[in-house]
Amino acid sequence: MTNTATVQETYSDLIIEAFVTPIRSVAIIDDEYPTLNSFLNVEINKSRKLGVWAKKEEPEDKQLKIENIERLNAITQMCQQKHKWSISVYDGKTPGFGFNQQAHEENLNHNDLLILDYHLDGDTADTGGIRARKILNSLSQNNHFNLVIVHTKGDGHSIESVYDDILKDLLKIESHGFNLDDKTEDIIEEWLDENDPNGTDITAVNDSLDIKDLIKILTCKVLKTNIRNPKHPYHYAKNDIETLRNGTGLSEYEVVSWLVIKELAKHQELQSGHSNSHLDWGYEADSNFIATGRVFITVVKKETSEAAELLYDKLCLALTKQSATPMYLLMAKMRYELDERGLAQASDIINNRYAQAGWLFNLLDKSDNDPTQHEKAIDLHWEQLSTSSKRELVLFSERMINSLKTTTPNKRDIVKSFFRECVGDKDLALGNLNAYSCSRSVSNYHLTTGTILETENNELWLCLSPACDLVPKQRQDDWKDRIGLNHIAFKAVKLHNDKSLISTANNKANDNEYIFLNINGTLNHYKFSDGNPQWETFYANDLGIFNPDGIVKEININCLRIEKFDEGTGDSAIVQMPALVVVNLKMKAIAELRYEYALNFLHKFGSNQTRVGLGFADKLW
Repeated sequence: MTNTATVQETYSDLIIEAFVTPIRSVAIIDDEYPTLNSFLNVEINKSRKLGVWAKKEEPEDKQLKIENIERLNAITQMCQQKHKWSISVYDGKTPGFGFNQQAHEENLNHNDLLILDYHLDGDTADTGGIRARKILNSLSQNNHFNLVIVHTKGDGHSIESVYDDILKDLLKIESHGFNLDDKTEDIIEEWLDENDPNGTDITAVNDSLDIKDLIKILTCKVLKTNIRNPKHPYHYAKNDIETLRNGTGLSEYEVVSWLVIKELAKHQELQSGHSNSHLDWGYEADSNFIATGRVFITVVKKETSEAAELLYDKLCLALTKQSATPMYLLMAKMRYELDERGLAQASDIINNRYAQAGWLFNLLDKSDNDPTQHEKAIDLHWEQLSTSSKRELVLFSERMINSLKTTTPNKRDIVKSFFRECVGDKDLALGNLNAYSCSRSVSNYHLTTGTILETENNELWLCLSPACDLVPKQRQDDWKDRIGLNHIAFKAVKLHNDKSLISTANNKANDNEYIFLNINGTLNHYKFSDGNPQWETFYANDLGIFNPDGIVKEININCLRIEKFDEGTGDSAIVQMPALVVVNLKMKAIAELRYEYALNFLHKFGSNQTRVGLGFADKLW
């Protein structure tokens, strides 16, 4: 009987599929390896019989050492023969990696994997790994996702110090929540001078924390001053801390804060590095990683040529140790599928010459008066490109969820394994999910249905005119005799902050009452109306087109307001009827509702506008 059982995929398998399978090209930067150009220069120099001063650069002696040649050869064979990756080798001198930002952008953005030597100026150079760290910082700020293996002999044969240097350089502690005044510091130091002058009893005072343990305390909300947590780096010193607390009369928070701030003073570089707010890292004896969202780094010890395949294994192990979140995994797979299958779909689009002809004529004929023609063309093409990989992505998503379900039947535990800090606040998580579902950042260059505008006094208004009426220049002739050719009229509803709890809004999320917004990382919810919607007709300058300069999408709005005037006092008081005047307001677009949600609230507003009042009586005497 044939065994038809299939091997159950693990989540680790899918991590490798999402991040390692897409690798196509590898770059190596290492001053110990010769380059192809340097070998070619040997023959060029021989044939031309050039003088020493005119000779082209040939391989250095260290690059011709047999151990270096064998190691490079093993890595090359691993890349080209086993994994079918193309490979480029640089010696770190040309182009000027670590010196020239343009060299990074022009040469490294085309590679999927970088194998980077840490000491590009030699193992004994005073510069240490500063050039390698500059390259890593550059990669952490570009828009091309990079996998990096830092391949090093280490400092003193240890790669941990190299890892620490890279981590400190990529991390900036801007705020940590530990505060200490001079008085508290004086109390502790005076007590120690009197009760432990030699520093032999309270040993925690003189102990130095590993830099990674210090970073854990500074960045992990679960740890902070909770020394009773077995994972806290100062858990071992809880008795010393208790002695200090009892002796000084200070709180445990104050004593731990003193220890942490004293330790932080030894590592000022943690407060002056590069800010990567979403940095994730981990270090174990067999594996390590640093991930910023734009670059994934693992440090691997440089060994003999026989260990070349370990580079691949170490990269895979580091990626699985990090265990990227499911949505991150899916996004990585989307990038790959679009690149992999996009060309076939693009060819189908290009081969339809009649559609191309019509598309081009429309742009030539209409785009001057209707810039949205460009948006429509891009939307149609983008939709076709994404359709080509949608089925494959759905299958990947299904495989991903199935692999997670095999780890435990408890769905909450699965979520907790990725988002431990979020599970404790279900309402906040649900509110953020609702915000992601109903709203997004502004994607249009002009007002449209669902645009949310903020005034200078922090009022929020939701644009609820039909999208077809808001296309610049489309209905100019209908309004030109009344408001001119530079304005567009639209209706908007004022959103109300009713001060309710997020749990209240979540419970009523499907009652068509609340709008959820995530603005600059802050979750807010607003009520559509208290009773009847508070609406107004506004007139947008520049046909509702946002200012083209700057990141903030600003727009000037005209509306009617009651004129304010000084009525005077006493006998001089003037009785006047309030007059309506045109007032100019400056607003900025801060978000927009997704299409289906915008239509939903447009329908609700339209129903309110067309309501009929009836004359039934419900009470007499």
